[in-house]
Amino acid sequence: MRELKFESGIFTVLVFGGSLGAVKLNEIACETLLKLSFKNRIQVLQITGFGNYIKIQEKVGGNPDYRVFEYMHDIGAAYAASDVVICRSGAGSVFELKALDKSAILVPYPYATDNHQYWNAKEIEKDGKVIIIEEKNLTKENLSNAIYALKENIKNNAAENTNKFPRKLIFEEIIKYMKS
Repeated sequence: MRELKFESGIFTVLVFGGSLGAVKLNEIACETLLKLSFKNRIQVLQITGFGNYIKIQEKVGGNPDYRVFEYMHDIGAAYAASDVVICRSGAGSVFELKALDKSAILVPYPYATDNHQYWNAKEIEKDGKVIIIEEKNLTKENLSNAIYALKENIKNNAAENTNKFPRKLIFEEIIKYMKS
C-alpha cells in the first residue's frame, strides 16, 4: 500500500486489461470508477497497457485517489493493495486471482480461441467471489452494480468471520498472559 501511496482501510479497485490493454474495458472502468468515487471514497489503480495510458490519464485528471500506470512490474503489490480486481480472464490472471483468493469482475476477451477466457472465468465463478460480464454487456451500469455487489459481499464475509472469531478465548489468553 505504501509504495502505491494508497491509504489502508479504503476500498480499492485494481483494473487491468493485459499488456496491450483493452480499450473498452479501460474506458468503461475509468468512467464508472470516477463516477463511483464521487459518491463514496474509493481508491483505484488502473494499469492501462500500451496505447491507452494518455487517454485514461487525461480522464482521471488530478484525482488523488486514482493512480494510472501504463505497465506495472510488481503486479503482486497491485493485487495486495486491491479489494476487487477488474480484468480479462486469461489463464494467468485466473490462476493469480484464485491463488490470492481475490474478488473479481472478469471481462473475457470475446475473440479468444474457443472462447477459452469465458470458460476460464466460469471455472472460478463457482466460488461466489467472481462476477462475469461479457464484453457485449459491459456498461457503466452493469459494472457499477457488480462492484457494489462484490463490495457488499466482502463486507458481509468480514462481519461473518468476525462473528466466528473466538473472542472470549482470545481475551482469556490476553488476561492470562498479562497476569504471568
